[in-house]
Amino acid sequence: MTRLAVLPLLFALLFSAASSAQVLESRTYGVRFAPGQSAMTLSNEIAGAETVVYRLTTRSGQTMKASLTGASASMYFVVYGPGQMPGGRSIASSDRTGAFVPSRNRFEGRLQASGDHRIEVRLTPQAAARGERAVFSLAVSVTDGAPRPPEAAPPGVAPGFAAPYVRVTGLKSGDSLNVRGGPSTGFAVRYTLRNGEIVRNLGCTPEVGGAIWCRVHRISDPGNQGWASARYLTPSKAPGGGATQLPGAVPDPGGGATQLPGDALVPATGYNATGVLACTISGRANDCRFGVVRRGGGTASVDITMPDGTLRRIEFSVGRPVSSNSRAGIFGEWAGRDVIVSIGTTERYVVTDAMLFGG
Repeated sequence: MTRLAVLPLLFALLFSAASSAQVLESRTYGVRFAPGQSAMTLSNEIAGAETVVYRLTTRSGQTMKASLTGASASMYFVVYGPGQMPGGRSIASSDRTGAFVPSRNRFEGRLQASGDHRIEVRLTPQAAARGERAVFSLAVSVTDGAPRPPEAAPPGVAPGFAAPYVRVTGLKSGDSLNVRGGPSTGFAVRYTLRNGEIVRNLGCTPEVGGAIWCRVHRISDPGNQGWASARYLTPSKAPGGGATQLPGAVPDPGGGATQLPGDALVPATGYNATGVLACTISGRANDCRFGVVRRGGGTASVDITMPDGTLRRIEFSVGRPVSSNSRAGIFGEWAGRDVIVSIGTTERYVVTDAMLFGG
């Protein structure tokens, strides 16, 4: 992979708001590959509410790949096609897994139109408000032809889906399932699980090669987390035979969450907080019960019981909704300190910062 110079095109795009004197800066760079080259790595820095934009001229039918890495978990990027602009439609956002985003901060897709495509690197609203600064690398490639289709998910497990509990199955006699330090066989084995063992599932995500891995821990040892191949995991009831449903938590008079100091688990629930949140299902406003498992920094799993008893799980990364156990698309927008999560056109949930970050 060859590192090439990037041509700066535009600086200091200023926006004004009636309620704030803050200046938002957009830095735009044109990306050109050297003759015979189709890939490059771009290094840069982003701070606060600014946006770093990379512009590429591509042809319909080409495959574009992009991968964002850096020390900060608060970064993500949005891919726009010709004629698309911020505030409107985009091809994909790297914080939400889907057709073009097999895992967070990785894009791969066949382009449907010729012209200028833009990759906009940003910090999450929470990180921008804190004035965070981060160094990043963006690997980009553009090639002819369609991308290789990803490996199909095993039965009972889909990318981004997280059944609250899973059982180890399908092992040969005498074998055990390796739990590794990361989502691939390249990570060291931390411990093993026996066939039939039930463990807590914190979420499943595709590996770069398409294989699916789930982040798990033993019920008795929640601090010892690792990654196991989803090929040998199937959804299960909670240990003891109980159904995997939310407990009947009693909310406080203000409709907030029941939680304990120090982010301990609410007794007999397995959640860091439980309560009710505002939800709208098929146009009808309701209060839905929820339970949240927090893993720090706004990364959390929120289980929501819909009025008909359906369990909806939404996965958040650094305060942003990234996937759910629904096949419909997921979208998040901010209203003050609340995240309004829309799933398809029929579901809408109001999730507070306190639910995700604690406090």
